[in-house]
Amino acid sequence: MEAGVSASKSSKVWFTTGTSRGLGAEVAKAALMTGNRVGATGRSRKTVGAHLGPGGDSLLSISRDAADSDSAGYSRYQRSAEISVAVYQTPT
Repeated sequence: MEAGVSASKSSKVWFTTGTSRGLGAEVAKAALMTGNRVGATGRSRKTVGAHLGPGGDSLLSISRDAADSDSAGYSRYQRSAEISVAVYQTPT
């Protein structure tokens, strides 16, 4: 399954941070490729989209600097989906 393709009803909902590059991007890609839905945060939605695709039913990209205490992106995602798996990374 490619990123952006609708996930099945039995899929899990992932919330991942640091998906602009590196390990965070790879975790989000793996979750999408196995049919899960992903809320992916990064400092830039454009960069997240470059790694994970344009979005769609399976992907919600959220622009957020992990050092910022504002959790509006997470709150929006949490209200829209029951999160099954959360992967948080600290900025380096």
